[in-house]
Order: sequence, then structure tokens, then C-alpha cells
Amino acid sequence: MANSKHNPELTGAFWPCAIITAMSALVSASFSIAALLGGGKGDLFAMYALSRSISLLLVVPITIWFRSRFGLAVIALTMALVQLFDSLVGVHIHDSVKTYGPLAFALATFASIAGLLRQPESSSNPLH
Repeated sequence: MANSKHNPELTGAFWPCAIITAMSALVSASFSIAALLGGGKGDLFAMYALSRSISLLLVVPITIWFRSRFGLAVIALTMALVQLFDSLVGVHIHDSVKTYGPLAFALATFASIAGLLRQPESSSNPLH
């Protein structure tokens, strides 16, 4: 496992991207739980949504633990796309909160990914 003292490039854009990605995954999982416990009790689609959301949420701390820039970039991109598609659902149902909230998360995540990938890559390990 890499230490940020030995990998100074992880201290700049790594942590903002990690925090934004974790928040996005947590919000997504929270809405899936709310859907299942609310009107979706016993709903198969709500169960599938929850299983995917929890899986994504569990991957975020793993990439943070290993300080993997590549892993974080991949899960951040996945969460940004999830939020972007959620905003399209908001557009479809004509709900501004469900449009602009996920859109803001998606844009923040895309920006954090850009910052993360602009940093020089560690030469000691291609996974960082």
C-alpha cells in the first residue's frame, strides 16, 4: 500500500476526488435503501438497484485504502455516469431537484477526475 508521504502526488487531487466519489456513492446507496424501504418493499427492481449501489459504495474505500489513482478514476467515472443518467431521469420526470442534484454531483466528479488524471503518475507502480 502506498503512503501519501512517499507519493506526494496523492495529496493534491486524490483526496478531493475520493471524497466526492464517496459522497456520490453514499447518496446513491441511500436513495436505493429509501426506495426499497419505502414504496418499493418487495420490488425486485429496488432490490437490484440496492445491490448495485451497495457494491459501488464498498469499492470506494478499497480504492482509497490502496491509494490507487487508476482504481479511483474508474470508480469515480462510474459514479459520475450513474449521477449523469440519474439527472436524465430527473429531466424525463420533470423534477428539477432530481435533475440538478445528480447533475451537480456528476459535474463535480468529472472535474475531480480531470484533476486527478492531470497529476503525474507514480513511476514505481502503474496502479497508482
